[in-house]
Amino acid sequence: YYLYRRFKPMIDEIQTQIKMIKQMEESKQESDKQMVEKQLDHNLRVGHVTTRTFSKKLKKHLAGRFDLEGLRASMSKSKDKKRTEDDHKQWQTFKLWGFSRSFAAVYSVCLLNMLVTIQLTIMSRYVMEDSEQPSAVKSAQERVNTTFLGLSTFFKEQGVALLCEDVLNAITAVLADWPLNKECTLEDIEGAFADVAASLGQHTDANIHRYLWPPGEDVAALLGQVEPSPAAKAEHVMVDQDFKSGGPLHKQDSDVVTGKDRLAAMIEETRVILHSASMQQLSSAVLSAGVDVLLESIKASYAAVAQSKSTVPLANVMVWSTKLFGSLLPEDSTQAADSPLFDKLADLGSTRDFCSVIFLPLEQTLQKLESQPPRT
Repeated sequence: YYLYRRFKPMIDEIQTQIKMIKQMEESKQESDKQMVEKQLDHNLRVGHVTTRTFSKKLKKHLAGRFDLEGLRASMSKSKDKKRTEDDHKQWQTFKLWGFSRSFAAVYSVCLLNMLVTIQLTIMSRYVMEDSEQPSAVKSAQERVNTTFLGLSTFFKEQGVALLCEDVLNAITAVLADWPLNKECTLEDIEGAFADVAASLGQHTDANIHRYLWPPGEDVAALLGQVEPSPAAKAEHVMVDQDFKSGGPLHKQDSDVVTGKDRLAAMIEETRVILHSASMQQLSSAVLSAGVDVLLESIKASYAAVAQSKSTVPLANVMVWSTKLFGSLLPEDSTQAADSPLFDKLADLGSTRDFCSVIFLPLEQTLQKLESQPPRT
C-alpha cells in the first residue's frame, strides 16, 4: 500500500501524458518521432524529480554509514592531551570517511537516477499499449506498474550499502598512506580523484546490476506472490522462464499475457539492460560527470587559497569534501534544484540517448545501444 501511494501519482501522470500524446497522434499535430521525444523528456523529468525525492533518505543512510559527526564528538574529548595511537587511528578513519561519504553521495545519486529513468522508460512503452486495453486490464496493469517501480527500493535499502563498502575500499587504497599534513598541488588532487574513480570503475562495471537490482531468487519469490490478472494482448513481450539462471530471452508463445507475465517481462528487460555492455558505457559516462562535479567544487576552493600559496594540506581538501556532502544531497528535496550534481544530471545527453531506444522491442533496443557510444 505504501508503494502504491508513492508511485500511483507518477503512474497517473504518465498515463495522462500518454493519453495526450495519443490525441495528438489522432489529430496529426505531431509526428511519431516528436511524440516519442515528448514522452522521453517527460520520463527524464520524472526520473530527476523521483531521485530528488529520495535524496533525503540517501543522505540519512550515508550520514549513518559514515558518521563523521559522531566520530568528531568522540575525538574532541581528547584534543587537550597528547595524541595516542587511538587518536591517530580516529583521524585516519575521519579522513577516509570524509572522502568516502562525498564520493558515495555522487555515485548513489547517479546510479539511482539511471535506474529510475530506465524503469520509467520501459514502463511507459507498456503504458502506451495499456491505453487500448479494457478498464479491468488497465486497473490490473497499474498494480503491475507499481510493483515494478517499487523494485528500485532494493538499491536504496541494500544496494547503497554494497556501494558504500566499495567506495571506502577505493578511497582507502588511494589515500590511506596520505597524511593529513601532506601538502597537495592541484595536480595531486586531480590524480588522486582519478585513481579513486578508476578503482571504483572496476567495481561498478562488474557490479552495477548487483547494486541496482534484486538477485534472481528474490525476483522469483516476488513473482510467486503476484496474483494472475486479466489477460492483455502482448506486444514486444519477452520473458526468461528461469530468473535464477538469467537465461536467454524468448518471445511469448501466446499472443496474450497476464499482468504477472508482463511484470516478469519488464523485470527481465531491466535485468538484460543492466547487464549490457552499453549500460557499462552509460554508467561510466554518468559517474565521470558526477565526479567532475565533486572535483570542480574542490578546485574552486583550492583556487581561493592558491592565490597566496601553491599547495594546500590534505586536511583542507578533506574539509572541503566533507562540506560538499550537504550541497550534493540537500536536506530538503525542494533544495535539490540548487545542487550542482542534480544540475549536471539534468543536462547529460548520454542518459537521454540511452533511453531513447528503449521504446523499441528489446532485441532492437540492445542492437541499437551497442552501436552508439554514450555522449556526455
